[in-house]
Amino acid sequence: MRISRQMLRSRAGVSPKLAEWLDLSDLGIVLLEKLNMCPRLQALLLRGNHIETVQGLEPCANIWYLDLSNNGVRFLDGLSRFVAMGTLILSNNDLTWEELGKIRQLHILELYLHGNQQMEKDTYYRIHVIDCLPHVWMLDGRLVTSAERLQVTQFFQDSALTDHPVVRNTFSSLNFFY
Repeated sequence: MRISRQMLRSRAGVSPKLAEWLDLSDLGIVLLEKLNMCPRLQALLLRGNHIETVQGLEPCANIWYLDLSNNGVRFLDGLSRFVAMGTLILSNNDLTWEELGKIRQLHILELYLHGNQQMEKDTYYRIHVIDCLPHVWMLDGRLVTSAERLQVTQFFQDSALTDHPVVRNTFSSLNFFY
């Protein structure tokens, strides 16, 4: 299904240009479009659609709550321009570690990633997420403390000294500038 002006108006209950909250869940949406009509948008619910690529959010610079769960999301390029988000829900998609690295610079208060099978296969899932995303405060409903961050750093240092070191995902060793 394509997003139309009429859909935006009916789902928001107000003119799209005044909408601060919008629920477009379970509509069969494949592509994010026409969101330039919603410049004041702060909360966007898109769960249960067919979105594979997150793009087209640039006009919504005030997004603070974004739910993209249960979509089949594979590409996060459209989130790389954001500086911060309050809540980002990416549960039950098809994300990889490489894609997750694209949002490394993003400050996120609350991130939900559970249900991404390729990442959850990793025995050290939480450790790798914390290593990959240094600006996440809460992961899958659990607070990430500064002590836990130190433990993650120590984990990789200690692991490097063993016969079978746990390898950091490739994105962790790249130089990121923020």
